[in-house]
Amino acid sequence: MRKNLFDLIALSGVLFVAIIIRISGHALQYVTPDDSVYLASCGLILHGYRPYVDFFLAHPPLYFWIVVGLWRVLNVNDPYIMWAIGKSVNIISFLGTTILIYLVGRKFHRYSGLIAAALYQFESFTYHNSIICAPSILATALLVTAFFLVIYKAPFPLVGLTLGLATSTRLSTLYALPAFGFYMLWLFQKKQITARTMVTTIILYIVPLLPLLFFPLDKLFFDLGTFHFIKGGVTPAYRLQKLVFSIIPMRIPLLCLGFGSLVYLKINRSPHFVLLAALSLSLLGPYLQSPIGSPHLLLEAIPFFVLLS
Repeated sequence: MRKNLFDLIALSGVLFVAIIIRISGHALQYVTPDDSVYLASCGLILHGYRPYVDFFLAHPPLYFWIVVGLWRVLNVNDPYIMWAIGKSVNIISFLGTTILIYLVGRKFHRYSGLIAAALYQFESFTYHNSIICAPSILATALLVTAFFLVIYKAPFPLVGLTLGLATSTRLSTLYALPAFGFYMLWLFQKKQITARTMVTTIILYIVPLLPLLFFPLDKLFFDLGTFHFIKGGVTPAYRLQKLVFSIIPMRIPLLCLGFGSLVYLKINRSPHFVLLAALSLSLLGPYLQSPIGSPHLLLEAIPFFVLLS
């Protein structure tokens, strides 16, 4: 009981400080080019324009629909409040991810949940991305939720549904699917799930993606696919070099710790730890694939590297 009380107080302290930092004037005034573009995209949807048809949108629509839905439900038209709501979706997602990291981490070790939660909350690069209007933090929260459901042995179809929602938010989450897929096959081989459960999982994964069928496939293919392969143009060697320089000086030292902890696989081959390692490595894919090699493409990987650390 005392241990749980200590954890609750410590986690509450981490979240309280994080909330104070993020609702400060700096958070609401912090603007990036993507921040502005994505908020403008929400505004166009609010006024009846169709993404991928009437204007370019580089990501799936779920995040934008959520923001627009909140605007309509709350009946707001003040631009500053609308901007704050867009940021709030990410801030709430970020705080939720922190709680999930704690709950997952404590399954591996007594204190690892608290340490991982604190590292994730106060890591500078993820801080800046948690206070802008962008789909990456929500997508990350959904990926961590899927892993949480696996760790806590929830019905596997719920994992499929959560991954479908993640893909409807940001296509970079596709890199996580092979890891979850092989884990599902391992469960089937061990007779812990049935073929019916596997089929149900796949169906529930597809359901959140069905609204995309209402948009022209050629435009979807360009906005969500081709565009991300043709922008920029630097070589794979340059991207790898940039990855190294993103890690070493200290934007993301957690990646260094995570890579180092992979040696633990030699003594711990538990399915959950193997899945964690596989997710961490596979989610480096968006960074290595992108021609621009921007560190923001590492955001989905960071929670899993935090847990490895």
